[in-house]
Amino acid sequence: MNLNILLLNNICRQLLPLNEFSLNILGKRLICKSPGQSQRGKKRPPKNIKLIAIPGQRVDERDILGKQKSLKYHPGFNVALDPKNKNLYALTAGTVFYSIEK
Repeated sequence: MNLNILLLNNICRQLLPLNEFSLNILGKRLICKSPGQSQRGKKRPPKNIKLIAIPGQRVDERDILGKQKSLKYHPGFNVALDPKNKNLYALTAGTVFYSIEK
């Protein structure tokens, strides 16, 4: 595989001799680009960090109410916080209710 790449690079250099004029117009990277360098912007799956339970929804004990990286949403009555990944989960079965306190 590496031998094929070296041969292709040598052929490119022989067919397209580089001088200052061709470097300014095309650039060396466009003339002989080696494979495997265009994987910089790989797509990653989303982390799904959001509130899962909506207000008025019935939840059971130990159901996850929301996922978060930092402490954006604070636990309230009958809600606990997982210290490892900061997930909010229900301590008892009931109905979800959100409140805003300033």
